Amino acid sequence: MKSVLSLCLCCLVTFLFAGCSPSETPEDRLNAVLRGELECITEDGIFQPVSELVPDSEMTAYTFIDMDGDGTDELLVSLVAKADTEYGIVMLRDEEDEVRAWLFSIRQMNDIRADGSFCASDSAAESWYSKIDFVEGRIQKTELAYCHGIENIYRLKGSAASREEVEGFIKERQSLAFPEWIPTNTENLTVLADEENYRVEMTEDQKFVHFYIRDNAGKVLEDSWNSASRYLGIEKDGDLLVVRYGLGTVGATYERYYDLAAGEVSRWQNVTVRAGRSAYLFIAVEGKPVLQAADIFGSDAPVTIPGEYPDFVLTLLPESFEISAEGEISLVYMRDGEKKNVTAKLR
Repeated sequence: MKSVLSLCLCCLVTFLFAGCSPSETPEDRLNAVLRGELECITEDGIFQPVSELVPDSEMTAYTFIDMDGDGTDELLVSLVAKADTEYGIVMLRDEEDEVRAWLFSIRQMNDIRADGSFCASDSAAESWYSKIDFVEGRIQKTELAYCHGIENIYRLKGSAASREEVEGFIKERQSLAFPEWIPTNTENLTVLADEENYRVEMTEDQKFVHFYIRDNAGKVLEDSWNSASRYLGIEKDGDLLVVRYGLGTVGATYERYYDLAAGEVSRWQNVTVRAGRSAYLFIAVEGKPVLQAADIFGSDAPVTIPGEYPDFVLTLLPESFEISAEGEISLVYMRDGEKKNVTAKLR
């Protein structure tokens, strides 16, 4: 009997000192890797802290995304070389009580969206859009679209397609939400605005903006980090609060509208302006896409696009725009018979 008790005690001590816990979950292990308390396994089978996967680099931000749609989130960590040039992404996944890591350069994984899709490129002319599956400890990429502008090769889901079809896929994909990237260092925050209904803070490196917004009853409408390189301001007009910021990596200007009386995000819109006098406009009401238009400067005639809501109609005026000496573009459009204006920065 004593030998059995001794064996049980020995097993218990071994279990405790192994650092395991019967309540430990995949999310617990991923967070432990993020905090540096647990090593991950590389594709070469080497155990390493995530901070040492790329020499002379540092973790700047992280986000949780269900990359393969199986209902369990993976952890993505952004790495930046200390020379201040972005290196890429580490993707971490819990498999059989171990955390596996895959490293992607910035060319191998960029423009990541909340649905797990991402873009990769070999050059300015060649791009892939893909999703990831996990098969027996390895990653398997599923091609959503491919384009090579010089070779005139275009594919959708692995099958030959026209340029117009692929461009349509790319433009439609721009309406997908970005994941919320949370900075790893939230010390030394600069307060940009602090009023009764809102507080806006920016990290010291000016790469992340924190929005904390409450309605008139005190309910939190927004408490999120945004990888915004340009804070463009916040305005309050009665019970309407408008937040504007720029996402420098894609040259986009975002506007979010909050109804402080109703306690909801009434709509948000995104104007992305690129070289060649083309732009992308996306507007949502109550979180639902209302309209989207691409290359809105490519036509000489106004374009009317009715939205999902009968009372929400915009007439885009492609010929009515100005470009300032600073590279800011001003787009004029009509909504319900009233002339409106939005601005964005050319990149």
